Amino acid sequence: MATNIRSNIIAGIYIQSGNGIPIHLSTIGTMFVDVDVPSFYLSNGNGTWVNTTSTGSTTGGGGVEITGVTFNNNILTLLNSTGGTLTTLIDNFSGLTVNGGISGNTISATTFYGDGSQLTGIASEFTGGTVTGATIFTGDLSATTISATTYQNLPPITISVSLDGQGNIITTGSTGYRVVERSGNVTHWYVIADTTGSTIFDIKRLGVSIIGAGNKPTLSNQIRNNAVPSSWTSIAIAANDELEFVVNSASTITKAWLYVQIT
Repeated sequence: MATNIRSNIIAGIYIQSGNGIPIHLSTIGTMFVDVDVPSFYLSNGNGTWVNTTSTGSTTGGGGVEITGVTFNNNILTLLNSTGGTLTTLIDNFSGLTVNGGISGNTISATTFYGDGSQLTGIASEFTGGTVTGATIFTGDLSATTISATTYQNLPPITISVSLDGQGNIITTGSTGYRVVERSGNVTHWYVIADTTGSTIFDIKRLGVSIIGAGNKPTLSNQIRNNAVPSSWTSIAIAANDELEFVVNSASTITKAWLYVQIT
């Protein structure tokens, strides 16, 4: 029968220590350290305890207290006030509640599950993880590099060209270039004019049309028109692509605006 039982909660874990073998009632999952042997027990919650395999050393005697707990690679290590240690293998570790800061150089995991609770005091690295769902960063986000194969749920970007014939019909030919800030796919085009008329635009990359025989941005006796790309040679755009806007034909229209949406 254990005597001189001391209790504490460390990192949400109910831990007891004392002299002798425990036979007293305690909450299921309670950890008990017999500092005389030493040996390590887990409570079944009904007055029986499981003596688990343990290694390491500790020093018995009165006044011994559990002073620290570490859990790494399924190994639980208990530190006592005399400098001794007790380690044991735990296959499954769940229901941990941490009060106070978490500190360490690296936290690595495949996935963090939680209800939005804060992780604070983490230094240096977050590696090997996946962040899913709505993620909100508050305060400073400091890191050398955040890299990913794909950014999801980013808003579309729009590149455009504005033409003004100064009272004359807009001229045909190249109207200039636009550099695309990130990769994506062309998902829509829009053409607007100052008056009803006709015009056809082409879009080129490195001098070659990315539309080909597809549906070019067009007004045909219209003042505005829009469509999704159809039968384009390529809708895929890479970051820093230089896209050239070209007027193939125009009539009546003295001002026109072309907008290309990339998602």
